[in-house]
Amino acid sequence: MLWGVCVTKVSIVVPVYNVEQYLKECLDSIIKQSLQDIEIICVDDGSTDHSSIILDEYAKKDQRVKVIHKKNSGYGHSINVGMDMASGEYVAIVESDDWIKPDMYKDLYKVAKDNQLDFVKADHYQFFVMKNGNLSLKYVKLSWPHDDYNRIIDTSDDVRTFLFQKYTWSGIYKTDFLRKHDIRHNETPGASYQDNGFWFQTFMWGKRVMFLSKAYYMYKQDNPTSSIHSRGKIEAIPNEFDFIRNKLDQLGDWKYKMLYVASFWRINDMLDNLSRIGDDLKYAALKQIEKDYLFLLKKGEWDELLMSLLSFTNFKILKKIINNIDAYYDECCERKQAKINLFNSYKEIVIYGAGAFCERAIEDIENLCYKDKIRCVAVTNIEENPISVRGLEVSAINELQNIASDILVIMAVSKNKNHFAGMRDKLHELSFKNIAYMDNKGEYIEYIREG
Repeated sequence: MLWGVCVTKVSIVVPVYNVEQYLKECLDSIIKQSLQDIEIICVDDGSTDHSSIILDEYAKKDQRVKVIHKKNSGYGHSINVGMDMASGEYVAIVESDDWIKPDMYKDLYKVAKDNQLDFVKADHYQFFVMKNGNLSLKYVKLSWPHDDYNRIIDTSDDVRTFLFQKYTWSGIYKTDFLRKHDIRHNETPGASYQDNGFWFQTFMWGKRVMFLSKAYYMYKQDNPTSSIHSRGKIEAIPNEFDFIRNKLDQLGDWKYKMLYVASFWRINDMLDNLSRIGDDLKYAALKQIEKDYLFLLKKGEWDELLMSLLSFTNFKILKKIINNIDAYYDECCERKQAKINLFNSYKEIVIYGAGAFCERAIEDIENLCYKDKIRCVAVTNIEENPISVRGLEVSAINELQNIASDILVIMAVSKNKNHFAGMRDKLHELSFKNIAYMDNKGEYIEYIREG
């Protein structure tokens, strides 16, 4: 393997595969960085659309843009090829359907150099493009305790930091640090979860790390590239964490502490992935979770205390899988059919409430392919709420009174909240009769018929 001499400040690796619709916006945002001493390494993973042509056009216009065309071999291999070519002091990653703010690398590089960091990461925005062209933004923090920001942390000795956001593209990594510890991406086919191994390695070796409480990276949420009917979707997470387990052998006795962290994320990510698995593979996915849990238990790599780190929903699901996987699968099928029956009964759906339960409801409806039925998100006081949620416009519930009899309203709020009754009364006042609500676990929607 040949590595170049560091001649630039930041090398930005951009993996590209069939993203012609978003690629120019991505590249423009990198080229316009206020830090000019950068190189932009675009790795075309055998694109079959116009992405290759776009890349070559940019390379002709800007000598900092370097393009590698290769046969399709997956996300992990593309990133590794780009990192091997990097000549910068630091390495960054930008997904080719995302974009970044102008001062991202100027600010991150200054912090990294001033503090001699192994890597520095920042918060980011998730965004949707609404029908009117405006962006719907959601600010995502790396860590909720503010004390974790703007100070040097030894992540290799602070297991708590492994519960931070796992995204790898919101920061820059010292090139010598990556090469010293042979930190690379897993080179499995496709593009599922291959950044998890890279993220885990950076944290397990990081001695001087900093997190910034500012967002620079714009993470696109409305680029559907579904693979829910792929067997590989089920096997991707176990494969990635097998890759991580092999990397932990480099740590000697210290690896056992890290094994528990890896085991937690292995099971947690598989549980989170259940909602994105197609019906034809749902049972196989449940069996994979059961198999992995029993494997980790037998190997002594799972501590029951890890259960307490799972979300309440995932905790309940894992318990049900362990106790009776067939009964839980039947429960999933029945719950899904109830939702389908409910959504099929109405031409339009309004989601009442714009918080966390609203996002769950939207995801639930999207997974069942009924997103086109969502008219909008509605709130009582529009001045105190965001203008959109996941790309859906937020309207005042009063404005929908004239169509009250024709739509289903989903109350996206916990029934245990004090304002639940007030929201329900407001709907009755406005003559809404078709009302449903999510249970407080977020696991299903129960239909309420009101006279």
